Amino acid sequence: MGGFHVFSVLKDPIIQEDSLHITQVKAGKKIRSAQLKGILNVYRYRDKDTRQIVAYLPSLEISGYGADEKKANEMLQFSLGEYFEYLGSLQPKKLHAELAQLKWKQNPLKHKDYSIGVENVKGQLEALNAVGNKIERLTLQAK
Repeated sequence: MGGFHVFSVLKDPIIQEDSLHITQVKAGKKIRSAQLKGILNVYRYRDKDTRQIVAYLPSLEISGYGADEKKANEMLQFSLGEYFEYLGSLQPKKLHAELAQLKWKQNPLKHKDYSIGVENVKGQLEALNAVGNKIERLTLQAK
């Protein structure tokens, strides 16, 4: 499976949709391997109560936290890796159901492509417990 890394910090207030491209290689009926590629928006902030740095990925409902940005990013990347290993092991119908439960939409023409729109994460962002309501948007890219 591809790894994730932060490739840019965006100051742009326009939120772009998250996207995933999932390719599974089968051996008979069994999934032999899977590759995930995509772009995911992550929101980083300092929590008012714990004073921890939180890196939150609302489109997959995954977060990481720590005393500093490095620790929060490491935890988020570990959690993403585990979740993507799980997704990659699912049969296509179960994979689709898992992502649909999180409000991801499958592209009707390109069945390996999924996206989730901005409208599905705005409410979650407004509820974050950020110090001074300061939230930084980062973009993660899966290769």
